[in-house]
Amino acid sequence: MSIRETIEAQFSDLSSRAQAWAIRTKRVQTNQWVLREEGHEYDTVTADDAQAALSIAIDNVDRSNYSDAEGTIWIDVNVRNTVTGEEEHGTVTLEPDAPDCEDGQDHDWRAPYSVVGGCRENPGVHGHGGGVVIKEACVHCGCYRITDTWAQDPSTGEQGLTSTTYEDADDDSRAWLWRRLAARAQEVEVDAAYTIKRDDDDQTVKLVRDEDGESVGVTDDELRAVADSQSWAAIIEQLPEIA
Repeated sequence: MSIRETIEAQFSDLSSRAQAWAIRTKRVQTNQWVLREEGHEYDTVTADDAQAALSIAIDNVDRSNYSDAEGTIWIDVNVRNTVTGEEEHGTVTLEPDAPDCEDGQDHDWRAPYSVVGGCRENPGVHGHGGGVVIKEACVHCGCYRITDTWAQDPSTGEQGLTSTTYEDADDDSRAWLWRRLAARAQEVEVDAAYTIKRDDDDQTVKLVRDEDGESVGVTDDELRAVADSQSWAAIIEQLPEIA
């Protein structure tokens, strides 16, 4: 039975004007919806129906309110009509922001076998439940992106979701970046003063400077200063992939 029919049946003795007022009042009351996020009631809004109210609740979800959370998170939202008790639920997926890349670059995700493991035919892919975990490294900065296609929402227990997390560069990924620098030649000239050299004896790559005709290894402070002044990403892009 509609609101109009209910009012007319209950208040048949009222004038048409009084009935119209009652209808308007009742409609306003039944258009009030309580919004909840993760079980927390935080607002009451006016909406034509449950879906409209749920859309408001979904739009209100903000990742900044979950600053301590890492990786993908799933937020439960709920709306309830203040008069009829009608409810509607929804889930909002919030993805993490990728860390900044170096030199203002966009991340370029690769899967070098020596860094991400797995099998050589499909490096970086590891089975997980009914899905896989995919590990990739950025060719510019060495940080990692991990994608899990069998993730689970800890609040509901739902499985088979997709989540993304990021990890800082480590010794393995940084070594991979250095190997790429020396992939094409024994030496890569950085500028008039510095050269990147590959040492085949210990399989390392070093930044050296020429001093009276001899190659001298630079100090950590000097290495940082040179690195800050050079576009390493541009040099890397000139070199082929190396695992």
